[in-house]
Amino acid sequence: MKKNNSVIFIDDASQAHNCVKNSAKYGCDPLGCVIAMNPVAYVRLKRYGIKAQNTLPYLTNESHMRVVKKSEQVIRWFRENAKFVDFGMNMDEAYRNSFVFYVRFVVNECLCSIEVIINAIRAHEACMVLASSRRISARTAQIQTFENYLGFFAEKISSYMGLEFKNIDDEKIKDNGPYDLAKDIMRYVMKYIYIHMWAIANTRNYGLHKRLVLFTTRYYQMGALIKKLQDELPGMNFCLLEGPLIPTFSFPDLVIRVLYGKHYRMLSEQKHYFDDLDKKIDADKDIFSYRGIPFAEPIKKKLTDAIYSYSIGEILWSIELDDILSRLRPYAIISSGNRLDETSLAKFGKKKAFSTILISHGSLVEPKNEYEKIEWGEQGRTLLRLPVTYLALQTPLAEGYLKIFPSSSNLLKTGPLIWGGSVNREISRALFNRMFGHGRSLDSTRVIVHASTPNTNKCSRPYIYETSDEYIESVRQLVEAAKNIPDTVIVVRFRPVREIGVAEITDLIKFSDNVVLSVKEPFIEVLGMADLLVSFSSTTIEEALQNHIPVLLFGGNGRYCHIPAFEVRPDADIKKSAVYWVRQAHDLNRALCGILELGIDPEIDLSLFDEYIYKKSERVSLSALLGGG
Repeated sequence: MKKNNSVIFIDDASQAHNCVKNSAKYGCDPLGCVIAMNPVAYVRLKRYGIKAQNTLPYLTNESHMRVVKKSEQVIRWFRENAKFVDFGMNMDEAYRNSFVFYVRFVVNECLCSIEVIINAIRAHEACMVLASSRRISARTAQIQTFENYLGFFAEKISSYMGLEFKNIDDEKIKDNGPYDLAKDIMRYVMKYIYIHMWAIANTRNYGLHKRLVLFTTRYYQMGALIKKLQDELPGMNFCLLEGPLIPTFSFPDLVIRVLYGKHYRMLSEQKHYFDDLDKKIDADKDIFSYRGIPFAEPIKKKLTDAIYSYSIGEILWSIELDDILSRLRPYAIISSGNRLDETSLAKFGKKKAFSTILISHGSLVEPKNEYEKIEWGEQGRTLLRLPVTYLALQTPLAEGYLKIFPSSSNLLKTGPLIWGGSVNREISRALFNRMFGHGRSLDSTRVIVHASTPNTNKCSRPYIYETSDEYIESVRQLVEAAKNIPDTVIVVRFRPVREIGVAEITDLIKFSDNVVLSVKEPFIEVLGMADLLVSFSSTTIEEALQNHIPVLLFGGNGRYCHIPAFEVRPDADIKKSAVYWVRQAHDLNRALCGILELGIDPEIDLSLFDEYIYKKSERVSLSALLGGG
């Protein structure tokens, strides 16, 4: 790459503005090498007329592998050293899992930032580094861009490498600390009162009468499942469990004494444990150093700013849960693994003798190498590794995960419950007509649906998911590869996230009459149009297979193949299969043409999909399980 005087790192829109405003003052050319850490920053720079680069050249597949291995080392250290008070509820392991869940976000963000910065500086032989070094605390357990972890490491690495560093951000931030804290405490107290009123009302309604089944969420089509069970089991009651009530602030001693007086001594002891953990972090310099760069300081700051408070909050919430569940005496709790208190609920199920049933909201599959094993092992701790009474398996692919990470739970082959439902071709036909007009016919048009799940920096940029930049690149490459395939259209099923909104994807991807963005339409209706689904790692893969729709796995520069697949190679014929994999973009056009020409028919080629679908005869009904006790 061309040698450049400066490398400038931009993480959000305000930094892009300051890059333009202050670049002349520092005597550097912002058109030289500006690196946008996400699509939002990239698009803002583009609108300012600045040609930027994304993270793809600097966060490579090799980078991902290094990050996974180092992250495993650090997370193992936290599991061994993080200590929690046992409040007599046998919950210390639940607290530790939640604690590590959030710590991992921070650790991975630190490691990825170091990777990008060092790789970019070396690639461009930079003499000067510019970034925002303004540090702002956030009372959220997940990373926010304004906390400027990126700028912190840019400054540290510059010093380590003997380079000049400049802060591009000179704006002052208004600090409403005491005022915001008062509002947060008031909101917490109001919700505390509401949850207790809810518990009293529901104890009166359900406590002495029909059996009560609690649900932890209505997301992921859980609402439809609740309605179905209500129709099938009129003798039972179904209710959404309120909470969890987790504060986003450090609890003042006065509030703890008033609300949790009898637990005050043990809560104080827990705070001492956290103080000891800080000292251990300081002492273990080798663990908290990566590529020669120490990262203990930002880890400790995030622990103090938010994660310690979250951990105390979860302890307090488990105390509340103990009381609430004793009042309600539920017959069962059905969860999807998306709440902070899932492990606590599973533990309470054993303690209070009610059933806990997990229906995983995510697609967990068998890992194929050491990197996948590390990632899936952590990802599954609040899903298929929860100590619940029953694991509801929606597809056979989950059994592959359990071969590597065995469970003591009872396994239920239920088939699809909260995703993977059957498509309705006629409803999808009507949607196709609305999207593409009546000039086209669904029967004579091949439809490629792209549906994947990009993960932002706050979600730790895991090895087994695409980063936001990788996601954009995958869609762009798909559109390019398919643009000259006759009678073929693409639907990009998109779910906006913090680093990619509708404005960003429409700015970065060329949409046309043949390429349509779908945001609000139900995925099951979009899927019903598809002749082929393209994805990287998502439940959409299993949803397609349940409906006998072939899948092409693509993205991440060939880093990861979600499930075993027929690999499309330049030197081999393409045969009929349920799942295909393309490593590189230059083979994508051939793969698309070949798969579509095979004309895999959901009615004729059923046997291709047998290994991904539970037979009707082996499925267990959830209503039969609940109603049979």
